[in-house]
Amino acid sequence: MKHLSFSLVSIYSLNMAYKFYVENELDLNELFSACGCSYEEMQEENAHITIETLLKSLTLIKKHLKPEISLARELESQLNLSDFGAFSFTLLAAPSLKEGLELIINGFNIMDPSFEFNIKHHDSNNIIFSIENPGYFKEFNEEILDLSCLMLFKYVKCFISDKELINFRKLDNNDIIKSRNKREVVISNTLLKLVSVMTHPAFFYSNRNKIIKKSKQYKHLKGCVLSVNKIIRNHVKKGYKPCLNDISKQLGTTSKTLSRLLKAHNTSFQACLDQVICDLAINLIQEEYNTKEIAYSLGFQSIAGLNYLFIKRYGLTLNQLKASSNFPHQHTSSSA
Repeated sequence: MKHLSFSLVSIYSLNMAYKFYVENELDLNELFSACGCSYEEMQEENAHITIETLLKSLTLIKKHLKPEISLARELESQLNLSDFGAFSFTLLAAPSLKEGLELIINGFNIMDPSFEFNIKHHDSNNIIFSIENPGYFKEFNEEILDLSCLMLFKYVKCFISDKELINFRKLDNNDIIKSRNKREVVISNTLLKLVSVMTHPAFFYSNRNKIIKKSKQYKHLKGCVLSVNKIIRNHVKKGYKPCLNDISKQLGTTSKTLSRLLKAHNTSFQACLDQVICDLAINLIQEEYNTKEIAYSLGFQSIAGLNYLFIKRYGLTLNQLKASSNFPHQHTSSSA
């Protein structure tokens, strides 16, 4: 379970938690014990941290923050654009902010496929850059969206030299239109033409082409995972737990091919099945169904089977999770 995730952003969140603990001289054993990983695992080049681990790290940071300090701003202070590696350096080499934003839209899913970005015209002087995430980060979704806006502001500043800064008003919270799972940032057209202080067109175009190619592959895989989850959900809602062969037949492929596609996205059929069942169970207990009703409605022969699944994924039974501070009290989306 430890190394299953769609999201590379999880790695950066855990590193932010580590830096926060070091900076504030907190007990690192608390962080590693709660998140179930070591410092060495955080540094592994191809490591993946689960969304549950990410949420635990954010919970710990928030626990130690003063009430008046924004979690998003604290995370932003611990995160640099360079932390995103080759993707970030390509963005910083963009010949114009417009081309950099277009690469974020078309290529960021290699970092985290749960984000959706878009540009639309606002008026003759401005465009709107939208950032959307359909609840993937659960109770911290709004904080992560706010962090995304702050990192966008950091990126835009890279296109404004000290000399030009006098002529441009800084982006701030007044430029953000907020909704539950979405942020829209108003950006002046004059900014779109600016050249990065680190511009390197040859480097940008070479890497952009590689990123776009990889991004298209990720979009194909993402579509595959979403399709698998949707079919699983339809079966489980009817009280039947499908097998890999059931799903592959409905998708018109073989079990071997489907397993290979899911593995390429760092997941498996069993991981998808377990997550869909957990999401549906959490939704049902929020609607005041008891665990016996939930277990039988989701295809289990007993409550023990459902509890085993929750202990495997969360370390708690469903009822224990509901009573914990980590329980998502808002409706949980199963679309991811």
